[in-house]
Amino acid sequence: MATGGSFVPLRRMIRLENRRIRWLLIACASLAMVVGAAGQVVMPALGNPLLVWIDTAFMPAIVAILILLNQQDRRRLLVLICILLAIETVLTSAFFAIGMAFAILVPIIGIALIQPYLRGMASLAAYALAGIVATVSIAIVVLGVPPNGLERTQPALTITAFALVSTAALGLLWRASERQVEALDAAEREIAARSDAERELHRATREVETLIGSSPVATMALDESGRLTVWNPAAERLFGWSEAEVINQPLPAVLASGDDGDGLQAQVQRILSGNAIRGTRIASHHRTGRELLVEVHADVRHDAAGRPVGTVVQAIDVTERAALEAQLREAQRMEAVGQLAGGIAHDINNALTAVGGFAELIEAKSQDESVREDAHTISEAVGRARRLTRELLTFAQRSVLQPKVIDIAEFMASLDPVLRRLLGPGIELISRSQATNARIRVDPGQFERAIMNLAVNGRDAMPRGGTMTIETIRSTDRDPASSRSPRGSTETTWIVITVSDTGVGIPPELQDMVFEPFFTTKERETGSGLGLAMVYGFVSQSGGHVELRSAPGVGTIVEIWLPETAETAPASQPGVRPNQLEGRETILLVDDELTVAQFSRTALTRLGYAVLVANDGTSAIEAARNHDGPIDLVLTDVIMPGLQGPDVARAVVSIHPEARVAYVSGYSADAITERGVVPPGVELIEKPFTADELGSRVRAILDLHRDAASRDD
Repeated sequence: MATGGSFVPLRRMIRLENRRIRWLLIACASLAMVVGAAGQVVMPALGNPLLVWIDTAFMPAIVAILILLNQQDRRRLLVLICILLAIETVLTSAFFAIGMAFAILVPIIGIALIQPYLRGMASLAAYALAGIVATVSIAIVVLGVPPNGLERTQPALTITAFALVSTAALGLLWRASERQVEALDAAEREIAARSDAERELHRATREVETLIGSSPVATMALDESGRLTVWNPAAERLFGWSEAEVINQPLPAVLASGDDGDGLQAQVQRILSGNAIRGTRIASHHRTGRELLVEVHADVRHDAAGRPVGTVVQAIDVTERAALEAQLREAQRMEAVGQLAGGIAHDINNALTAVGGFAELIEAKSQDESVREDAHTISEAVGRARRLTRELLTFAQRSVLQPKVIDIAEFMASLDPVLRRLLGPGIELISRSQATNARIRVDPGQFERAIMNLAVNGRDAMPRGGTMTIETIRSTDRDPASSRSPRGSTETTWIVITVSDTGVGIPPELQDMVFEPFFTTKERETGSGLGLAMVYGFVSQSGGHVELRSAPGVGTIVEIWLPETAETAPASQPGVRPNQLEGRETILLVDDELTVAQFSRTALTRLGYAVLVANDGTSAIEAARNHDGPIDLVLTDVIMPGLQGPDVARAVVSIHPEARVAYVSGYSADAITERGVVPPGVELIEKPFTADELGSRVRAILDLHRDAASRDD
């Protein structure tokens, strides 16, 4: 402590002086004994020699010795010293005329010596005794009782006695002053320590106030009655009330109660009952009524005696964090659904291909009408299962896309007649396009299904009729009007397809759930709950974004945002008509699923093709080596045990360079796709497929190969 340093020289000086005075007292005590005894022998006193010796030698020596022995200021020795001093005072007054000075001085010294140890009545008694001794001694000196001329007849002895008594008195004064110096020293140290403690407390208080004031966490303190004593700026920002409005007031009612009655006030009561809170989330509100979700950390405040005096509460705004966590959980859930869908899609699609294909073949071949009806029923059921599987894979963003560049205005115009038939006469369709020469790169089939799903949803929302509007516009991030453009995207220009209806609308509490798979507001028999889920998955996988806005009784608006491309749309190819499906080419069919291979061979053989069948990659390569004629098409499954489809295709093409390659797959995460998109130049036939679909795709691939070869010639 800085102040204590100034006392170091004083302490050293007092210790040095104490040693000197002790030696002086010892010398005085010894001299008093010797001189007193010698004085009575050489010059006997006229009075009682023993009393004179006791007064002049023995008593001062005893007092000096007791002072030396009383290093710790034991109370009993101090009382004994005071008694001896009183006797000394009386004797000195009796033998010496100078005793009047001692009668006044010595009692004062005694009082100074013993006063720090006396309180109350004991202190009054000591003062009274000192006064009585002084009064008696002065009376003895003044009245001369007994008459004594010792100081006149024995001047040497008188001077010696006075010197010894004075020495003892000085020792007593030294002892009293020593205690006063020690007391002052201790008081000074205590004052300095208290001053330093107050400064440290003030500094710590300022630091705590600064920390609380600058903390980004809303911090508040309440006393036992529930009134606020601390309300930092972060609390002002979080809840909207200023410090002046809430200090010494109860919690605002909207904070105290909460939506479900479990607001901050309930948490405060829980804390006062001895339960600290660590990270409990409760619903709260901003002053404006905006809903908040806060994470509360709180504990009890105690005074110096350990008694609870209130609570300290910290509230962290986790509204956005909770929303992000919900989005993450939703994304993880969707990912899990996608993994499940992708994992079972291969086997399900193989089964659907075989069941549906053979049902189709039976229906075409059988002459029994009941058998044909049963087969047709099976085909319809398989068709529904195919649609559900594809829509589920599309939602999970695991469908295989075969994107092409399309002119959006031409494409939407081609859909117009289909949409009008789909909506029926009770619904007016308004089509508008403000995006001229706008092109997007999407899978045309998936895009058409997405528009159809939105149209069906809008139609079902208008059972009594209404208006559906489909509008296409171009939007850019640099356009101030495009405030709803998807954020964080590297694309700057978007084609926005808006499908709006005047139907019943969707309640606000359900709008966050409409894109979830199997969620539907329709009757269970009329909706699968995968329509909007399919739209969401397709648009997301195509690099776009979907937004939905709805109001009950007003209608629903769905916007599809897709990035515009600068690529040129290819010229449309004429479709393959059913009477052109037949062929005479040779096809090497490779599929590890025996039922699918059997169905595909039957369907292609009926169309006139020569079909070589292999159930694995090794058998396919061996069949290619053993075949003398040309192989026009290698139609291979992608995922197989052992060699994969691309490896088989490369090996066969090295043997038969004339062969064209097409892949068949029922799994979305094939080795030939990148993020679910088929690379350019790769032909893919997705399972499940019908006999007509298989024949149509095979014929189109072979014709395209033949036309390309003709142009090369």
